[in-house]
Amino acid sequence: MNSAIIKLFNLLNNEQKKNFFFIVFLLIIFSLLEMLSLGMLVPIFSLILNPDEQTNNLFMSIMSNFFKEFDQQNILWILFVSFFIIFLFKFVFSFFIFYYRNNFTYKVRNNFSKRIFSSYLNKPIDFHIKNNSSKIAINCKYEIDLFTSNIILPVLDIV
Repeated sequence: MNSAIIKLFNLLNNEQKKNFFFIVFLLIIFSLLEMLSLGMLVPIFSLILNPDEQTNNLFMSIMSNFFKEFDQQNILWILFVSFFIIFLFKFVFSFFIFYYRNNFTYKVRNNFSKRIFSSYLNKPIDFHIKNNSSKIAINCKYEIDLFTSNIILPVLDIV
């Protein structure tokens, strides 16, 4: 599997490699935001279900030390607002990531199509006489589409 990813990576030019690593970095940040937003649910539910009982949660002990002057309801309100802000930021960030990822795959697809098409144009006339033009068109368009949707996008999702 690693050799396939390395071969795929060698097909990309330098600009595309930079964009690939940038997308991986953004996906790591998105994963951290996802963990933070899901991790915010535990203190919120613990305050709702057991408002008087102090839990042994590290986050709750830090929150109670940080917000000593606030009562439980104000802390709950602060947690709800921060959860909403994190969730809203995560939503906008995910929109940006998926736009950027799809734009990246679109540019890679176009680059590969242009490279294959130019290689076909540079072939001798005998090659074009022997081969069907519809096969060449399929290789330039549909095979590249299959490659980007079945190889590049899943690699980005796995990483």
